[in-house]
Amino acid sequence: DIKAKSIHTVVTKPVRRSEIVVGRMLGYTTVVSLVLLVTAALGYFWIQRQVPDQAKDQLIARVPVFGKMSFLDRNGLKAERGINVGDIWEYRSYIEGLTKARAIWTFSNLDVAGLKRQGKVRLEQSFEAFRTYKGDVREQVRYSMTLVNPTTGFRAKLKEAFEVHEHAADVNLGVIELEPEIVYN
Repeated sequence: DIKAKSIHTVVTKPVRRSEIVVGRMLGYTTVVSLVLLVTAALGYFWIQRQVPDQAKDQLIARVPVFGKMSFLDRNGLKAERGINVGDIWEYRSYIEGLTKARAIWTFSNLDVAGLKRQGKVRLEQSFEAFRTYKGDVREQVRYSMTLVNPTTGFRAKLKEAFEVHEHAADVNLGVIELEPEIVYN
């Protein structure tokens, strides 16, 4: 029948050809929409059930603010990148500890009013530690952060040293929440 093109739609009332085509299109659209809604609802509840409680904050949509990264070498001079420790990934580089080596993130065009409206500023980061000397393996490698305003020269070193949690299941361990107004003594 398909090769002979002899498949016909039998109708019991006088109906225009365009009404049949539009009716079929609306019918297919309705059926596909219902299948999509059911699948989306099942997927939503499945994901909500499977995601651990620690990672639920990651399901919230946020607008990332990316900065430009630059480096200082072990002597405090500008460098193109950090040191290579033989990692296969070329884009990764490391900062040598207990030296003047630094990674500097520069953010431009920040919406300060928008950050204040949010109440807190979330700094999300993920660091990987490479140790050539183990030291006390039960103790985490630590890092510190200093916030600098390049126009005013204001420097605020965050009071605590943060631990590198490179293999932690809790994704919130890599999040630092700052108050919108930093009071520094």
